[in-house]
Amino acid sequence: MCQKEKDHRFVANVHTLHMNFLQRNSFLKVHCAGSRVEVYPMVSPIEPLNRLARSAAVCGAKGAPAAALKNALGTRTAVIISRTKSNLVALAIFLTSLIFSTSAAFARDVALEDNSLRISFDLDSGALTRFEDKSTHWVIERRPELGVSFRLYAPLPTRRYNPVFGQKQHAAEVRKVSENEISIRWEKLVSENGGVLSMSFASDITLTNGVLRFAATLKNDSDLTVETIEYPYFGDLNPPSRDSSLTACTMKSGHLMPDELYPHFRNEKGYWGVTWPTKMLEPEGKICVIAAPDEGLSVAAPVAYRIQDVFEQHPGVISGVTALVPQSDEISGVPVHLEFRVCHFIFAGPHSATTVGPVFIKFHSGKVHSLQ
Repeated sequence: MCQKEKDHRFVANVHTLHMNFLQRNSFLKVHCAGSRVEVYPMVSPIEPLNRLARSAAVCGAKGAPAAALKNALGTRTAVIISRTKSNLVALAIFLTSLIFSTSAAFARDVALEDNSLRISFDLDSGALTRFEDKSTHWVIERRPELGVSFRLYAPLPTRRYNPVFGQKQHAAEVRKVSENEISIRWEKLVSENGGVLSMSFASDITLTNGVLRFAATLKNDSDLTVETIEYPYFGDLNPPSRDSSLTACTMKSGHLMPDELYPHFRNEKGYWGVTWPTKMLEPEGKICVIAAPDEGLSVAAPVAYRIQDVFEQHPGVISGVTALVPQSDEISGVPVHLEFRVCHFIFAGPHSATTVGPVFIKFHSGKVHSLQ
């Protein structure tokens, strides 16, 4: 068999492996560092399973192939099994064409777009994978592999800690209803300690004149009470640039209260009570503006129940004294990212249907002076 035939066969094998791993909700992460390419198996895009795949790493690659991989992939996920340098050339060509001819999520997303913004959701998980202000090119949700759909808490009679993580769910349906509406539905939610729950969560996302509207319904057919649900959920909240800044602006007692998110992030909860530096804001009027120096993102939830705007800095800050956020995408292979979500305190009882939201999101230009 000639080298060209071997390369074509390898590309076909990679594609087959990629589809098989997606069906099992498994991922392999490719990490490019200089001339070395390392592969790590993951049970989710952000949860390493083990490091045994180092033996399957493509080592010693030099020049264009390694550079093509690095430029094409960044920190994205892919399925790669190879031990030979020659296959890396075909792989680089395959992945480069695949990524740049489709979406960053291997064409597995659906999007809403108008003249102001573009937002994308994963077709398999329903996760929010990309969000961009087209007028200023601010990509606020940048890395698809860090996308999240939702999270809820349904305590058990004998154990309160029983979350449902959106990263571990498959969407029963992700459908583009029209040019300005997407419908997503999750069923038979898998919890951490209570098994599969008889619940469904459905959301309608609409885009009208630059304003996003997230309106959802939780149908709880179980004997449990759902205390909170966090939606929408941004897994990778980014400033406009590395040298820019982000501030969460809310109102308190009639005054504008700024709270820095980047480049410094101070933990406002006791270190004994949270895993990552965390801020939980309860804005008057239920409006929060995530402000950059000359633009911002307003998040409004005009609902009757209590909400919190929650920010978490992963995996932490450089120093608890300076609270400086790492200026890189990764530290020792661990993603550096800021999570943001709207937490709804719905306390949905057993065998009930509860409306969640709506939540309105839109970009704006200029500085924030007031939220009134």
